[in-house]
Amino acid sequence: MKKLPIGMTKISEIIANDCIYADKTRHIYDLLRLDYPFFLSRSRRFGKTLLVDTLEAVLRGQRDIFKGLWIYGSDYDWTPNPVIRLSVDGLNTKNVETVENSLIQDLHSIAESEELVLSGSSPSSLFKRLIEGLQAKYGRNVAVLIDDYDKPVLDNIGKPELAGAIRKTLMHFYGILKAVTSRGFTFITGVTEFTQTSIFSELNDLFHITLDEEYSDICGFTVNELDSLFPKYMENTLERLKSDGVLPIDAEMADLRKLILEWYDGYSWDGETRVFNPWSILHFFEKGRFDDSWSQTGVPSFVANLVKTGKISLRDIIPDYPITSSANRFELGDDLKPVPLLFQAGCLTVGRVDMTGGSPVYYLRFPNLEVKAGIVPLLLGFEPIATPLVAQRQCQAMRDALVDLDADKFQESFGSFLAGFAHSVHESHQAYYHRQFISAMSFAGCEIGSECFVDADKFDAHWKVSDQLGFVFEIKYVPQKTDKGHERTERQLKNEMVAAAETAMGKIEKMGYAEQYKRAASYRLPWALRGGLPGAQLYKAAIVVGGRTNVLIQFKKED
Repeated sequence: MKKLPIGMTKISEIIANDCIYADKTRHIYDLLRLDYPFFLSRSRRFGKTLLVDTLEAVLRGQRDIFKGLWIYGSDYDWTPNPVIRLSVDGLNTKNVETVENSLIQDLHSIAESEELVLSGSSPSSLFKRLIEGLQAKYGRNVAVLIDDYDKPVLDNIGKPELAGAIRKTLMHFYGILKAVTSRGFTFITGVTEFTQTSIFSELNDLFHITLDEEYSDICGFTVNELDSLFPKYMENTLERLKSDGVLPIDAEMADLRKLILEWYDGYSWDGETRVFNPWSILHFFEKGRFDDSWSQTGVPSFVANLVKTGKISLRDIIPDYPITSSANRFELGDDLKPVPLLFQAGCLTVGRVDMTGGSPVYYLRFPNLEVKAGIVPLLLGFEPIATPLVAQRQCQAMRDALVDLDADKFQESFGSFLAGFAHSVHESHQAYYHRQFISAMSFAGCEIGSECFVDADKFDAHWKVSDQLGFVFEIKYVPQKTDKGHERTERQLKNEMVAAAETAMGKIEKMGYAEQYKRAASYRLPWALRGGLPGAQLYKAAIVVGGRTNVLIQFKKED
């Protein structure tokens, strides 16, 4: 059984250690044959560095590494090329000076390994002389590979002035590539795509393949690769999950495969091809359990920082959010658009592509449950859920209980969900439980609207289950202690919760929220009350949380 290449980013190391490798060399052959200057955006932990390393090995003519892989038997010309490879991820990004000094050190290090001496004081001048020096030494154009080009800017995205200054430095540095005639094959990767007027303003000949369907699976594992590369790991994991009680003893491979697809599959850049994040699927097989490995290391710090500043929230994510390829790029500043940033960070992915208007429109959604387990609590200001698989089942049980109008099941499942959060994040006020309810429903895959306005009035939430069924929610909270600080008995707490539910239901009825919601046609409302819900069954739901995990719900059908 081949080993799992956990943490490996070198193709030679993976092959030498007999590790699993998804053969992407056909894509590499196509890139090198076209010989354009390419740019690829992918989120963190998606194998960009391994891709760059594989490109470097091919460009340097290291054919023996690739025995058994597609490119080995192709007609590729294995003549070695001079290569400059820069990993911007390792730069010191504290300020402009540290970025420049780090670039200078890296360039001198490459020159020293090639027995060249560089003259000049700026990163741009040294870069130009290094390319020209290698071209003179080898008599061939120089291939340039740059990994994580945007890391210095993203590290400081919460400091616009500093980020802008670093961007200017990088703009001049990368612009050298356009100026030198001895540049050969060029490949640049990063998480984000800034506008052409930004970092790449002087390097405007890049061929962007981020949303190109031909390269949609250039990083990550496809479903076919999952089946062909991991059969033994699948068998072992099935047995382990059954023995741990996560899956029933009579569970079959199809049951495990379905769960794996729900948890880790779903990333797409063309709306058709779906891939697994390699970091997540490798750690799943290593640990033998469902976990949110992505949120622990894959959520970029810049996303977390923007959440803290209030520039990104769950309200920015509506189902089927449309963007164009040009809108996918953004500029720094106060008008920074959160949705393209969340897409590039791996929090959203392409659900479908609409070509009706001639130009593609990309509709975004959450890729899978693992990402929801990490990003939804983050966007709501909570710590990540400790046990994602259990939480998923609790949230799905909440959803199903609402559809079935099963009060007891809803109360039990929502209470269990609330108990799964640490006391350290608990807040004794109504807004906390409102956010927890929205978090749970979103995690269950529900397209739920929060704090909704109808005719200048605001109610807590709504859920359009289908064209035949919808809910309007009011949420209340009863603290364990009275205003005077006295602890309520169990009976007192229950009575207060019943009274609060009656108050909530009375508010829905007095303000006519359900009726207004049913006939609403306002474009101000999220994801589509357009056209209202004529003829649908609509229910008013009063939800009350008492203490920390006691839950009460009352339903009433709108006439």
